[in-house]
Amino acid sequence: MATPMNLTTSSDEEAQVHRSTQPKRLSPAMLFAGAAGVAAAVLLACHASGSMSRAAPQSMTVRALLESDELAGVMTHNIMAFSGDADQEHVQRRVVAGLGEIRDAIREQQPAAHEKMGSLTLSPTQKQAAMRVLK
Repeated sequence: MATPMNLTTSSDEEAQVHRSTQPKRLSPAMLFAGAAGVAAAVLLACHASGSMSRAAPQSMTVRALLESDELAGVMTHNIMAFSGDADQEHVQRRVVAGLGEIRDAIREQQPAAHEKMGSLTLSPTQKQAAMRVLK
């Protein structure tokens, strides 16, 4: 029985090496899914760490946390570690845009939930617990 011929040319091999060394780009759908998962994890961690209060010193609303630079920074770090993408500015812009899309979708599709996210406050302990889950 004859052995199969290798039809891979050097240019094919170079293209494969080039593709395998390029950082992976995340699709908008993948970023949105990741951001939605993070938002769910934040709410779950807040619920698990204790009840959400209506007022507390140095508190932050759930919506403010979703829109915060701190959350965007943690998500950027996690996505870069997962995807191997080295362009932090690009990933950060995509994360901020994805979080904005989540906020807008909640506001448009679930206005009562959006309003509640703006009124429910997290204590510093609850915020730290939520951020710990995400790190």
